[in-house]
Amino acid sequence: LELRPLVAAESWQLIEQIAGPSSVRLRGQAERLIEQAAGVPFFVSELARHLAGDIDPDEAAALGLDSLLSLRMAGLPSECHLVLDVMSVAGAPLAQDVVLRAAGLSDANRGLLTNLERLSVLRTTDSTRRTSEVYHHRIREQVLSAMPAPKRAAYHRSIAMALLSTANPNLLT
Repeated sequence: LELRPLVAAESWQLIEQIAGPSSVRLRGQAERLIEQAAGVPFFVSELARHLAGDIDPDEAAALGLDSLLSLRMAGLPSECHLVLDVMSVAGAPLAQDVVLRAAGLSDANRGLLTNLERLSVLRTTDSTRRTSEVYHHRIREQVLSAMPAPKRAAYHRSIAMALLSTANPNLLT
């Protein structure tokens, strides 16, 4: 199965499905953002959510796609940021219990992972092994670019300690 980027007309169809008929009036302001989305349905969907929300369309167009993604991530609760930070530093699928432990959270917070999946911030990579990763590399890159080196190092340590505390630690996976 070959996947290809959406063409502009398909991007507009998706925007209209998510943002509704009022999105037609925003066409001029969103052209640049559609180009930045490069036909990636995830980014087109993000654009549509912003256009359907409270943000001014001219402001959205001036901000750019990366800024719109930053705004979305900024609106997450602090516990979600901990999970997203750990997953971004890991850079690869990680067992959900390891993610929670490395973020300093308990199994009682497992619902955060589900919520982040519903928001298309994380995705499950293996339902049997219960592993997850950041939904799109651009989210991961954005999180890491805003993270100071000492904080990144601390998360690396937390991930290593969480991996070592599992029943069968395998640092190569």
